[in-house]
Amino acid sequence: MSKPINIAILGTGMIVQRAHLPAVLNHPKARLAALHGRQGESAQRLHALSGGAPLLHDLDAVFGLPDLDAVIIALPNFMHAQAASMAAERKLAVLCEKPLATTISDARAMVASIRATGRPFGVSLPQRHRPSLRKLRDLQASGFFGDLLSIDIRMIRRSGIPGIGSWFTRKAQSGGGVLADLGPHVLDLALWLLGSNEVANLSAMTCSAHGPRGLGLGDWGRHRDGASEGAFDVEDEASVAWRSGTGTRIRCDLAWATFGPDENRIRIVGTRGGADYWPEADPANPLTLYSYDTDGRVADERDSASPDHDDLGPAWRSCVDDFIASVADGRLPAATGQDALVVAEIIERAYRLAENQA
Repeated sequence: MSKPINIAILGTGMIVQRAHLPAVLNHPKARLAALHGRQGESAQRLHALSGGAPLLHDLDAVFGLPDLDAVIIALPNFMHAQAASMAAERKLAVLCEKPLATTISDARAMVASIRATGRPFGVSLPQRHRPSLRKLRDLQASGFFGDLLSIDIRMIRRSGIPGIGSWFTRKAQSGGGVLADLGPHVLDLALWLLGSNEVANLSAMTCSAHGPRGLGLGDWGRHRDGASEGAFDVEDEASVAWRSGTGTRIRCDLAWATFGPDENRIRIVGTRGGADYWPEADPANPLTLYSYDTDGRVADERDSASPDHDDLGPAWRSCVDDFIASVADGRLPAATGQDALVVAEIIERAYRLAENQA
């Protein structure tokens, strides 16, 4: 049997508990070399599930481990760049949570330094691993839509600000608000479905309607430190639009909080067909297809797709499985650091445009 891939997980948050830790522990080719996190109840709870791997509170101790092959960076955003730099010095493979970093200069440096090592650099973008969205991409690849005219994606939370006063709502530590948090998911999804990274006529809008008034927290963020009060200097709503090199119109709407329902909707319109993935409208049958064969009406046979947006656990774990396979096989991960950098560049431009229009 070949030597297992020794992986250290940096971080002890919810994503580690739901995805990274179980995926590493259950993968036949992986071994958990260490868990890194600050002292606290969360770290101790995950350490109890780690199968005897050491819990280390110092990054130098982690990167000083012998025979380390890879790290998973699931730390707060402002710590990503440092951890990636240390990984590059050790020539380790890296799987990083989004966004890459809090500044575009750090994001560029991360991608360049890890690329120079020749090791895999994956980014956890679980939308690419959802069966429902792979169904949409397969339809696009098959020519079902014809030439793509438009892609509209909405990721709207009724009440989901991740802890007012937490690092999520402090720009210096997060890099931004909902556009930095949900934007990588949605913008990468649009580019992936489109199959093109060309961006023309970019426009953007951001606003802070709820967070500054202490609204929109919901149950999702109540576990975080400073959950109901504190600094909030980021946006809680954003909209980004552009045209591809072939003229496809893309629009992405995001909100941490809104006076309305949750919405996770994807609409694709082409010259031969269309699709509307809308799980909140019909949870049992979230995908409706439209075809030129039926004069634009609903297709006679509805393709099945799972409403898999609520629990991203399986897709997150699939990100880890794919990363481990890339390390073992010497191939590129499904979502690379370069893919994430393309999105980071768009987000950086969007923030600048929104600031100029304020």
